[in-house]
Amino acid sequence: MKKIIAALILLCASCALVFSQDEYEVMYVTASDGLRVRSEPSLSAKKIDTLSFGEYVLVAKKGELVTIDGITAPWVKVAFGDESEESYHDKNGWVFGGYLSKNEQNLGNAGEFIKSYLKRSKKRFFYSPYFPSERGTVYLRNEGDWEKVRSQKDVSYTCCLGNLCQGDNSGSLPKRGEAITIRDCMYYMPPLAASLVSVIGIIPAGTEIQIVHHGEYGIKDGTLFPIYSFEYKEEKTGYIIEGDVRGIDIISKSDASSVSDGNGGKYTLYSQRALKGITFAEYGFSKSKVDEALDGYLTYEIAGLRGGWKVIESLLYDAQGKCYKINHDTSGWLSLQHPLNMKNPVLFLQEYLFSGGQGGGAITHVLYTVELKDGHANLRKAFSYEYLSTDGGPDGFGYHYFTRDGAVVYIYQVECGNVTENIQLIYMQQNNPYSFTSKGSKRGEPQGKSQGFTLKQYANTVCHLKMRRRPSLSAEKMGILDAGTLVKIMEIGDKATIDGVTSNWVLIHPVHTGLFKIDGGVAAGAWVFGGYLE
Repeated sequence: MKKIIAALILLCASCALVFSQDEYEVMYVTASDGLRVRSEPSLSAKKIDTLSFGEYVLVAKKGELVTIDGITAPWVKVAFGDESEESYHDKNGWVFGGYLSKNEQNLGNAGEFIKSYLKRSKKRFFYSPYFPSERGTVYLRNEGDWEKVRSQKDVSYTCCLGNLCQGDNSGSLPKRGEAITIRDCMYYMPPLAASLVSVIGIIPAGTEIQIVHHGEYGIKDGTLFPIYSFEYKEEKTGYIIEGDVRGIDIISKSDASSVSDGNGGKYTLYSQRALKGITFAEYGFSKSKVDEALDGYLTYEIAGLRGGWKVIESLLYDAQGKCYKINHDTSGWLSLQHPLNMKNPVLFLQEYLFSGGQGGGAITHVLYTVELKDGHANLRKAFSYEYLSTDGGPDGFGYHYFTRDGAVVYIYQVECGNVTENIQLIYMQQNNPYSFTSKGSKRGEPQGKSQGFTLKQYANTVCHLKMRRRPSLSAEKMGILDAGTLVKIMEIGDKATIDGVTSNWVLIHPVHTGLFKIDGGVAAGAWVFGGYLE
């Protein structure tokens, strides 16, 4: 099996471009829609390729002057890179010199550039001498040394993304981090030698990458973010790609949430959280101070305890890859739920909030329905609940599960040894499936019920439920299934009566995660007593 490290790929890729700059002039494409390369210096000649805006070329020869689009310039023979399945090869052709410049081109907004670039080219890389910036972005390379991509004047930040490889500045071996790209984004592969060009590549949204370490910083829309060195294995070629990527384009895997859409696809939420306590007023342009803060675990612990996070961007992708931006101001953690056991299932956004200290505090869950309509993700609050969980004080727990017609919230609270709350709150789905209304409450914990099942039926667990290797109370216990977990009935076993409830044992598979966490590992399926499924 062939594995090629990116450094070696780049070396091979650039072999044909290792020209002495005394012999070959370096120029950049200025045509916003791309520049056609032809076999001969003529508009009627065969088109052999298209160069992208900002792409790096080497001028080998200049031809006769012509006037095209009102611009008078010579035809120019250029050498440029190309991609094949196994390697990179040099190519030569003629372009109109009126759309070449000796000056590097600012690519402008990275998102707009990528969208435009992928419409014109099947390649996911191009040659360029610099890492693309966006308006207002500055990069901190060394202490006190800021590269002026734009003027530093009036550039500041109000929050900072956390370090996804926290601990890499401790002097020990680098601590790797797992990340995922939240949009089609650019990476920068620096040159290996003075004679080699740099490469700008594009990583598709949803790609898992390994973060090796971070060093520099950038600013975008008031957010300070690390720039990381990374690596990942490209699925198509099997190559290991290495380079630099902006922190604003990636998140920790733990901040991504996916649920089944019920039709073989999935919805995915990427939620990007920033630390509110790291601001320009406090840290200025001091790389050492920011490094120290982002490398310390207390920074994150205190932020978690005191609401020191803020969600700066939430992107929701549907099964077709269409992206919806969710506008929701919160300091909590966001995840998706899609209760397919409901008669009229809709997508939910769950918000988890904590307020308190190291001894515990108040935990709040807020559920919003998500309606994807006319290119927008519209949120509507469905229900919420709160409970206290403290050391030596009030203690309790709460959860919710979905029914065919709505949802049930269960809250249990104890204080000074006395049960102060043991209640179920009932919410019903309205004619508008994105609207829920309170329908009262009842005392006590959720109970099982006598019922039967059909194959491939979806169900929600109404309480924490024991999973077993065989359909029997005497069978080995595999683990505990959390209340509110969505499962699918894959096999129906014998009937049994347990705690006065008659139902079948059923073999269940998880719907959204693909695997159950069990004692000592994971499993794709487990047996449970069906009386405690809804």
